[in-house]
Amino acid sequence: MGIKSGCVLKRVLVTVFFPKHVGGLQTHFDLLIQNLPSTGLEVVPLQRNGVRLNFGRKALYAIRSGLSRERATAQWISQQIPAFSGLLHRAILEKRVELLHCHDVFSAYCVQDVNLPLVLTIHGPLHLEYKMLGWKNGKALQWVYSVEKSSYERADEIVTVDSGLKDYVVREFGIDPEKIHIVRNAVDVEKVLSLSQKSCGLCGEMKAPFALVPRRLVPKNGVAVAVNAMRFLKEQPFKLVIAGDGPERNRIISLLRKYDLEGKVVLLGEVPNEEVLSLMRQSFAVVVPSVPSEGVIEATSLAALEAMALGKVVVASNIGGLRELIDDSIDGFLFEAGNENYLANILTKVFEDEQLRNYIGSNAQRKVLADYVTQAWLHKILEVYREAYERFDR
Repeated sequence: MGIKSGCVLKRVLVTVFFPKHVGGLQTHFDLLIQNLPSTGLEVVPLQRNGVRLNFGRKALYAIRSGLSRERATAQWISQQIPAFSGLLHRAILEKRVELLHCHDVFSAYCVQDVNLPLVLTIHGPLHLEYKMLGWKNGKALQWVYSVEKSSYERADEIVTVDSGLKDYVVREFGIDPEKIHIVRNAVDVEKVLSLSQKSCGLCGEMKAPFALVPRRLVPKNGVAVAVNAMRFLKEQPFKLVIAGDGPERNRIISLLRKYDLEGKVVLLGEVPNEEVLSLMRQSFAVVVPSVPSEGVIEATSLAALEAMALGKVVVASNIGGLRELIDDSIDGFLFEAGNENYLANILTKVFEDEQLRNYIGSNAQRKVLADYVTQAWLHKILEVYREAYERFDR
């Protein structure tokens, strides 16, 4: 890959601060490190190992933080940064890395002193996400904000997965829009199709038809909206299956009890991605009921893209990257965020009309094959790498 006159990029370090987990960021990261070598690049992947805190260490952090959960978390993260920074610096030297591609602001913060081109991909508005999760401590939020600002300013080029995130970085941090590139998520269609065919124990347990909500239980994902919609669908023969876990689990359980939905809604908890794909294949629709929360708005949903790649009907909120992804009533359905009654009506229509399901699903799959495959996505990433080299060399 030619980068600049007299120089060919050979080795890229691709990194993320957060340990391996189930979610869109991990899927994106894995897709990149698996496919970049096909371009001729040597990829050096590095991800922090997860650390489980015992009761004693948790208590110590709580005491030091004045019993503030947010400050304790911020202190713990800040203490992980030097160790991960050391790992990154050693890998850069030992592997003779020539460009850095970070997938969160903490990993970018760890290498801001390294004299190499830095590309930073943003998957969400971090300090707003912490507010969404209930953080109220001003000092802790200000620290996260300062890490964001420092990392955005240091990056030679920034990648966002939708236009909303680009607007956020420009508006909140005053970053030059010229160095921000919108590169929407992609899917490895062949891999998605293959994994969805694997045997799945959970799928065998699903006797009734169902719509699937493959979402973590956090406020912005709006899972409660889908649960509430089932209040209007008690007479329908299908169920709602939720594949995901998170801090809103107790709220969801309370809603199931309040509206007597425990026989209509199945709460699976965290499910490995391979089994989520199998559940998608078996479902009649995939629901992405995201809602704005503390300024956090859904970007391009990888779960929605995977469902479309499988030829499934995606029913999603008309916000953020979902609005950019789906053409309503053509290759999916959009509904006003939080409108439970309208969601219920769409699910009924989709369930009862097989011809409609086939039409929407076929269009969705064609869109993914035309616009969201890995080859075109990689080409855009390589272009960002080239521009990072040029900006760094000025």
